Amino acid sequence: MTQKRKLVSKLFVAVVVLTLVSCCFLASTFARYTSGGSGTGTVNVATWKITGKGTGDAGEINATFNKLSPSMDEYVDTPRTHSTAPVLVATITYEIDVNGILTLTVGEETITKTADDWGTYGEEAIKGLFDIQLYLSEAKASDVESLKGKEVASGAETPVTAGKGTYYVYAVVTWTSDDETVTGEAADARDTWVGANVTSVGYDLSYTFVQNSELPAPQA
Repeated sequence: MTQKRKLVSKLFVAVVVLTLVSCCFLASTFARYTSGGSGTGTVNVATWKITGKGTGDAGEINATFNKLSPSMDEYVDTPRTHSTAPVLVATITYEIDVNGILTLTVGEETITKTADDWGTYGEEAIKGLFDIQLYLSEAKASDVESLKGKEVASGAETPVTAGKGTYYVYAVVTWTSDDETVTGEAADARDTWVGANVTSVGYDLSYTFVQNSELPAPQA
């Protein structure tokens, strides 16, 4: 009986010791200061607003020119040319937070005629009489003189710095009567055939405005 009491006493002491040890571990694990919280993060989107105003759909340009005739001058030594006045074909307004690239493109030339064929000249020769030149200006223009130096080749890229602004797109069509093989009276006869059989000359014109930088800027 005495041995049993001693065994119980020892077990009781062991349980007490284990309990104290466990309390020490628990205290060291859960008695720390702990703070928490929640919130939101917001990223503002870089502005990209492009408005193209013309008579066509977005990204397209349609232009109507007044009637054009060939030059009335006699041929001397240089090709004779006669051009339309500048026609405003599109107004492109932009508000952008990143840089951009504006590209104007001249597409297919279309000849509308009443004749069943191209006479003795051929389609390419008749189309070669006409040429269109585009101009890109940050101000409105009244004549070709005010557009000098603002010529834009088809497919050429124009860098645009982030900010706000407006571009005015003008076009001029030129009729050149003489070329390397046909001049003088022969060119006059060809012009006369065009005047009698061609009703209009048209061009597919379009523009693109694409992003050319990032925010934030890439790290070096």
